[in-house]
Amino acid sequence: MANEAAQERAAAYWRGGYSADSHGANVNRPRTYLPTYADLLQRVGYTDEIVRRCADLRLRSVLEVGCNAGRNLAVLAARHPLERIAGVDIGEEAIEVAQSELADDRWELHVRDVMADGLPSFAEPFDVVFSMASLIHMEPGPAKRALVESMWSLTGRRLVLVEAQAAKPGPLDRGVSDSPFWLDDYRTYVPELRDLGVARSGAEDFLDGLPLARLGALVRPLRALQCGVASRLGRQHAAVFRVLTADR
Repeated sequence: MANEAAQERAAAYWRGGYSADSHGANVNRPRTYLPTYADLLQRVGYTDEIVRRCADLRLRSVLEVGCNAGRNLAVLAARHPLERIAGVDIGEEAIEVAQSELADDRWELHVRDVMADGLPSFAEPFDVVFSMASLIHMEPGPAKRALVESMWSLTGRRLVLVEAQAAKPGPLDRGVSDSPFWLDDYRTYVPELRDLGVARSGAEDFLDGLPLARLGALVRPLRALQCGVASRLGRQHAAVFRVLTADR
């Protein structure tokens, strides 16, 4: 790993270091994050998109990698007759909150540093395995690619990645928390996944939770402006959220 110190700083933040976040808001603290999450249009838009992408499935089981306090899983559980709901997160407090506030006997929750230790073992694959704004906290490289391959191995039908996308992978200074962020080009993961059995894949870009394809020509100048401003400010990367799906 090229920057082990930065990756450990990200891991420490999500283990519970957000309580000392110099930005002061502590919005990522699980007991704050859970009740306020539904009020964030952007995040709800992404969660709704996960639901929309699964609408053609008779969804019975789902696994989220980087689930925090389980809000995405709760949204999916409310909209699908789920029989198995699994989540993995590095934060012990996050899993404790999910367990106490949301979980019932369908839920299986794990505290795990997936970059260091990989994913837990599960008895059966899941209809859908997904991440949302979780892989951004993991440095691009072999360990991250191995993690995505492991996510695919646990997928019975569909892998969904809702992550910040950039043509040039690298660090991003967002200034919203003390955790490092990295952008990645997840399109480059698809050829490797095809070698592992992906039959079909697709991608769609988002701006503030809304799919760009649905907004059409109206949003393209805004996207160009966003990239132009980022360039003028001297930022190395201009990011957009992308939903990438891979099906068996």
